[in-house]
Amino acid sequence: MAIQEPRRLSLRVTQAQAGEKIDTLLRRELHLSGTVIRRVKWLEDGILLDGVRAITGQRVAEGQELSVLVSDPHPAGDM
Repeated sequence: MAIQEPRRLSLRVTQAQAGEKIDTLLRRELHLSGTVIRRVKWLEDGILLDGVRAITGQRVAEGQELSVLVSDPHPAGDM
């Protein structure tokens, strides 16, 4: 059974996205579910804004780099 390594999704904040909450961008732009967001926000490097740990209620500015660590919570097994 292969274990999937976590990967990091990134988003460069555009002028239209500036002022939005991180939670909103994670859902709308990166298509993450509430369950995934709740799980990763407790990780030390789960949600980063310009490389610094961020909280989901924080608002972003144009040009900032938002990234989130995602992984498959249930690795696929052999049938």
